[in-house]
Amino acid sequence: SSDLLKVFYLVQEKYGVDFGKYKINTVVRRIEKRAQALKLNTLNEYAQYLEHNQQEISELYYNMLIGVTKFFRDAEAFNILSSKVIPALMRDKKPNDDIRIWVCGCASGEEVYTIAILFNEYAKAKRVHFNFKIFGTDVDDEILARAAAGSYPIECFEDFPVHLLEQYFEKEKDSYRVIPEIRRYVVFARHNVLTNAPFTKMDLVSCRNLLIYFNEEAQKHVLSTFYFSLITEGALFLGPSESLGKYESGYQIIDQKWKLYSKIGINRLSKEFLATFQKSQLSTQPAQVQLQSGSA
Repeated sequence: SSDLLKVFYLVQEKYGVDFGKYKINTVVRRIEKRAQALKLNTLNEYAQYLEHNQQEISELYYNMLIGVTKFFRDAEAFNILSSKVIPALMRDKKPNDDIRIWVCGCASGEEVYTIAILFNEYAKAKRVHFNFKIFGTDVDDEILARAAAGSYPIECFEDFPVHLLEQYFEKEKDSYRVIPEIRRYVVFARHNVLTNAPFTKMDLVSCRNLLIYFNEEAQKHVLSTFYFSLITEGALFLGPSESLGKYESGYQIIDQKWKLYSKIGINRLSKEFLATFQKSQLSTQPAQVQLQSGSA
């Protein structure tokens, strides 16, 4: 409806994020929830209210964002990442090689640090040094600033392996802060996977529980982007409710339950992937990337 388009436009004008590419039912439910909280009865009333209320645009925007994340979310999935995926990715790497990792939709950064720690544990076990470059991206500056700070309340560590907590975090008053050795591996960047140019030559792309919020066209674009981003035999890590759909033949399955895949080389399908990707890139804008690097 025109009222819904007006809502999308007002949010996009302020934050540069187009929620029209998200699943419509999810978006409408969240808009209705905000309208009910304000005792507004129709979408038209809510759209008019938004026009004159910048604070409510912010409230709606943060309601729409998916900020749910935690350390070692789905512990079994991270066990497989640690025992099967990381050793396979590192098998042919030489000391001081670059290892490039992209965590897309990283929210407050817990998954970024989880992955950084697991790669570092592998390097320590092998007694070898690698140049880890980990890009944590999201669309929101505020949540990225929290991720960049690397400090989390004590209750975030309930399921955290104790031996890793002692090694990788420093206790503060009522929180733990990630140690500088791990923090400097990571660059946090504002990046919209639907509109900005992708990161490239990635060994691992992790994007867990973001695709489920996108409509089918947006999902195709993002999956094409990830395929383009990964090196051959690079790994893709999705959320448990997500799938590659018809693009599955572009990957070898590492673990179906936990959605871990390894990219196979150029074939007919990957050419289709690239065609989809290049076509969708025609409508994208150059990346407005603001970096918050490990020196922060």
